[in-house]
Amino acid sequence: MVKQFVSVPPRFLAWQQNCLESHPSKLHILRLRGSDESLVLEETELKQLVNEKHPNSQFISTHFAAMGRNYKTLRHVIKLGANVDALDQVGQTPLMKALRFKPLDDDAKRKQMLCIQVLLDAGCNFKHKDQYKLTAADHATRNGLDFFHKILKRKIAEQRRQVPGSDEDENQNAKLHRSQKNRSQKKYLA
Repeated sequence: MVKQFVSVPPRFLAWQQNCLESHPSKLHILRLRGSDESLVLEETELKQLVNEKHPNSQFISTHFAAMGRNYKTLRHVIKLGANVDALDQVGQTPLMKALRFKPLDDDAKRKQMLCIQVLLDAGCNFKHKDQYKLTAADHATRNGLDFFHKILKRKIAEQRRQVPGSDEDENQNAKLHRSQKNRSQKKYLA
């Protein structure tokens, strides 16, 4: 089966490029290829555009920003309402795209870590499996990104401290249940 590619509108190509490279303050200015003119978008137009899917890859702004390690833009499009769990054509999330490449230098690693943190802070689903049955952690392991596991452990520990019913609570509940069970068994035997 041959996949048909759809031509991508120039407006969307400019948006895609901004998500990869631009500072959030310039995100609304689209420079159209082959033209000296720019298209300036209002905030309402930006809010509609953040979840618009690329016709071929099905990427949205969060995928592009995560792949480009553009953490400032990633944070901005999430504030505008971009979906942090949007799926592309192979069922991959922006978090998986952020883990796609091993950084070549310390600055790229710092930006990649910040993108991961932004997505986790926004509540992305790190347990999702793509069409290859791989999670974000699997992608990190495959690409030698050991730092992801540390960030994820820290985030999970932070969530447990904030949510009632954490491991400590579960351990205390289990002890209480066992002691109650032991008492009822003693009463039954007596």
